[in-house]
Amino acid sequence: RGVAVKSKSESRKDKLLTEIDNSCCLTIDTFNQLITIGSYLNGNFVFIGSDGFLRDASEIHGKALRDDLLQRSTDLISAYLLQNQIKNTIFYIDKQIVAHSRVAKMISTFSSEKNPEAGMVISGSVDKEIIGLRKGVIASSDSQIIDRAMVPVFDLARAVLKYHFDPLFPDLNILINKNL
Repeated sequence: RGVAVKSKSESRKDKLLTEIDNSCCLTIDTFNQLITIGSYLNGNFVFIGSDGFLRDASEIHGKALRDDLLQRSTDLISAYLLQNQIKNTIFYIDKQIVAHSRVAKMISTFSSEKNPEAGMVISGSVDKEIIGLRKGVIASSDSQIIDRAMVPVFDLARAVLKYHFDPLFPDLNILINKNL
């Protein structure tokens, strides 16, 4: 997990944005980003993959994070978006995940109180809808989404954690190249 063949890694790196213009439309793969941030907050191993994206080793996928981790992760994303004045956001929430209604409520509270411009889409086909975007920027570290994306991809989870905690993440690119 986190290591891809060189051609895939390079292709993904070409799509990776490390900074974002606050005037763009940011479409967020919500659970993907919450799980990565929640994994970090839970003390699980997170690292920079060979493709340059922040990855978690928790393998949570569609399983639920504890409510306190979901709330804290949502709060951290919200604070980052507000501080950086990124208002044109759309949170895509996968309705197949048990916690989708709780997360939707958390996002709705943030939107109504702090960012009325933020939108939310609850869908059973989040990946397909995000992959179909032809403008704006995507926030996801899902390899399948990145590989098929037609727009740049922002590593929101990494930016949020760097902003709030400034951690030094292990970087597989350095480890791989060091051993060559």
